[in-house]
Amino acid sequence: MKKLNGFENYFIKTSVKEAVKKAEADIISLEGEGKRSIYAQGYLTMIGNEILDKIDSMTLKKALKDGK
Repeated sequence: MKKLNGFENYFIKTSVKEAVKKAEADIISLEGEGKRSIYAQGYLTMIGNEILDKIDSMTLKKALKDGK
């Protein structure tokens, strides 16, 4: 399996973080309108963190070391 490089890691992680932030804001907005969401507040943050960990495991170790 081909591993991700540092830029690919950064790009995907940034996209996931923004998607989670927007999804959590949508859940808060729905609750403010008195509606219920399928997902509880915080659930998507937890899933997003798991995805971020998986992305790191799919990235070249050298790219992770250089990026930190």
